Amino acid sequence: MGLAQIAFTELQAWQQCSGISLQPWETQILRRLSSDYIAENRRAEKPDCPPPYGNPELEFDREVVARKVTNALKALARAKR
Repeated sequence: MGLAQIAFTELQAWQQCSGISLQPWETQILRRLSSDYIAENRRAEKPDCPPPYGNPELEFDREVVARKVTNALKALARAKR
């Protein structure tokens, strides 16, 4: 069977069983999230797939930033003497 977008009938059955009524926009969002999950799951099967939470190439290297801040503060302290 595999992964498939959640069906309206499944959402309707869940609403009836749980006693919770979803607004139409909530149903659309759940279906969209379901579809996005499947797409990301398939994309993540590739070995070179970047993480979905950000671009690692644009992230800061904390050690480099810490070293630069330390050097800047030391230079500022020397300049005040």
